[in-house]
Formats: sequence, structure tokens, C-alpha cells
Amino acid sequence: MTSKKKHTEQKKKVAEKKHEQDVLDAALEDSFPASDPVSLTEPAPKKEEDQPSYPNEQPAPGP
Repeated sequence: MTSKKKHTEQKKKVAEKKHEQDVLDAALEDSFPASDPVSLTEPAPKKEEDQPSYPNEQPAPGP
């Protein structure tokens, strides 16, 4: 591997780490104060079938 390619890969890894840290910092700031730790994962989107079809309709009860 050439040194230029290796340097480019290192810069990419540093940028990815910085982005990850920025996301965590923003999540921490948005959730402070809270008792739950910050997480990088997001909850799964709700299924369309669980959503009411009319504005005043309530979703069906779960199992």
C-alpha cells in the first residue's frame, strides 16, 4: 500500500471518529439531565399497521 493511500485511510478514520464523537456530544447535550446513558442506536420505526388510519382513531392494543 502506498503511503498516500495509507494517509488517506487514516484521515478517513479520524473523520469518522470525530463525527461519531460529535453525534454522541449532541445526543448528550440534548438529553441532559437524564438518568439514561446516551446511545448511538435509534428505536426501530413503528410499523405502518400500528398507526391509526384516521386522526382520531386509536391504534389496536398490543398482544
